[in-house]
Amino acid sequence: MAMVKGKINMKKRSTHAWVWLGYLVVLVFFLTPIVWTIMTSFKDQQLIHTMKPVFFFKPTLFNYRDIIQNSYIMQFFSNSLFISSIACSVAIVFGTLAAYSFSRFRIKRREDIAFWILSTRMLPPVASVIPIYLIASNLGLLDTYTILIALYASFNIPYVVWIMRGFFADIPREIEEAALVDGCSIFGVFRKIVLPLSIAGLVSTAIFIFVLSINEFIFALVLTSIKSKTVPLAIAALVTDRGVQWGQMSASVTILLVPLIIFYAFIQKNLVRGLTFGAIK
Repeated sequence: MAMVKGKINMKKRSTHAWVWLGYLVVLVFFLTPIVWTIMTSFKDQQLIHTMKPVFFFKPTLFNYRDIIQNSYIMQFFSNSLFISSIACSVAIVFGTLAAYSFSRFRIKRREDIAFWILSTRMLPPVASVIPIYLIASNLGLLDTYTILIALYASFNIPYVVWIMRGFFADIPREIEEAALVDGCSIFGVFRKIVLPLSIAGLVSTAIFIFVLSINEFIFALVLTSIKSKTVPLAIAALVTDRGVQWGQMSASVTILLVPLIIFYAFIQKNLVRGLTFGAIK
């Protein structure tokens, strides 16, 4: 009996070892580009262009100083944060209201309407660039925050509707019915009960659409010129006639990563709970 238990324990240990090895391989695969970008941001131009990779070197802040001294690049960072934050907030507000309606109310042809909302994201963005450019030009909205905020919010609302609809569907209706019996209004139930219970889903969805907004390139390139350019355009501008400024580009990416990493660290529990919510009944 002891020998059988010993063999079982050995098999479990070997299985766990292979699982952890798989985790390690995946972790190295995804973290290597990030770590290499951060290392490159602290290298001088000579080390960056060497044929053999250099892992041990004396770090320099030249690339960061160059980025910070170029005020227009820092303006692009502030533009991205402002536009993405406002667009994310607008999409979350309207998307959650629509998602709650689809998950709770009896709407004629509800599934067809929900699929139509999602189908609006099936059109390639390139196909709508010219019509949107003409509309923005006629309305005098070129190179403004307004056009980018409106576009990013409208593009992300379908994602919010479909993601949050699943979260709301997993919340027991009995809780809401009890509140309604106690005299709470429908909007009161949504605000005081449903939203607090789905905070993990809201955080996960907000991060997802915020990253989509801050990384958007095509519409920012076509619809902006000077005042409302965003981070992707700032990074693309580092590809010059003198060559690619890898050091400044890596420093720009690293600066963009820092607030995201800090944000992830603070909301990690809610994010993990949001991603796994509803997986186990």
